[in-house]
Amino acid sequence: MFGMSKEEVKYMCESQGAIFVDVDEIFGAGMWDLDDLISLMKEKNL
Repeated sequence: MFGMSKEEVKYMCESQGAIFVDVDEIFGAGMWDLDDLISLMKEKNL
């Protein structure tokens, strides 16, 4: 997924029926702190 534009990733997700989450919007909204992000990434094995 890296090296692709946000629009490309969004299109790919939506064409697969997945929900695209705009990370910039999430961080901009201040909903995440670093610990939440790290535990989420471990959960998803990223």
